[in-house]
Amino acid sequence: MSGRIEFYKIDKLKIETNLFPLIKDSSFLESFKELVFSYNLDTEYFKVSYDDIIEKIRSNFFRINHTEFEVIFRWIFKCHGEELERDVNFLDNLGLIEIGDLHSREEKIIFYCFGEYGINDFDDKLEKINTSWNDLNTPSYSNDFKLVIDFLSLVLLKNILRNEELEADYENELKEMLVDLSKNENMYFSSIKFLENILNKNDFTNLYNEDITYMLECSESYLWKIRSMKENIKSYNDLIYRLDLF
Repeated sequence: MSGRIEFYKIDKLKIETNLFPLIKDSSFLESFKELVFSYNLDTEYFKVSYDDIIEKIRSNFFRINHTEFEVIFRWIFKCHGEELERDVNFLDNLGLIEIGDLHSREEKIIFYCFGEYGINDFDDKLEKINTSWNDLNTPSYSNDFKLVIDFLSLVLLKNILRNEELEADYENELKEMLVDLSKNENMYFSSIKFLENILNKNDFTNLYNEDITYMLECSESYLWKIRSMKENIKSYNDLIYRLDLF
């Protein structure tokens, strides 16, 4: 899990208005069609179709798969690097809105392994939660994404509140957040079990020892990182795309 991961939500209106004509424009030094051709020559697997991508962007962007999404970004980075440096809103105006990122190996392990592991192994009553659970595929359903954030938030909050030297106002803020998230009793008790599990030495903790140490020591910064992601999608109910950068 080297490299960085960025997460994106989609504005379909801006996609249709701004990205679609840009990506069809053949006047650039390398058109998108030419880049797709070169990409397919360089890869034996996961080949993409220019016509399929154009049709999906035109009719329904949420049919775009993970590989197609990354090919779109490859072209943007290659042909619009100056615009990206000059205009911080360039991607937003195209309808590709970053909601957050994960930088280190540990950050990604916590999100994808601990988040999903904890939910799958410790919450056996997910059918009672007002959402169906799917693993975080690429792209991901926003409800599944929020579910992982809430589960990890509970684990992180419980760990932070073990510290008896927190400032009173900050401690109260964290406790209010904990109370709000604890309304989902199944999720709350699952998070307690998960935290107890990683605080005890066993095969799981031995396998992820460095990542667990990072999570326990950096709980506060990681908590606010993922809460910021959730804030960025609080009124968003569509797919979330992941961009892998190496």
